[in-house]
Amino acid sequence: ERALKLFEIGIRKHRYQPDYITYVSMIEMCKEVKDLENGRYVHRQISQSPVNSNSRIQSLLMVKRTRHRTN
Repeated sequence: ERALKLFEIGIRKHRYQPDYITYVSMIEMCKEVKDLENGRYVHRQISQSPVNSNSRIQSLLMVKRTRHRTN
């Protein structure tokens, strides 16, 4: 959870621009800790990012959405 908070602070306060690896890590962390709120935040950030069209990122987001609907 702390890593997710630092991610959010980095983007909001320091204008940090995450790369593909960072986004994959954040998606995986949200999934692991079942943090829906931060997962939505990460998803919004990805939507505004150049990595949005990356097939791996899109696949992870699809899995996240599917799991959320079934829980």
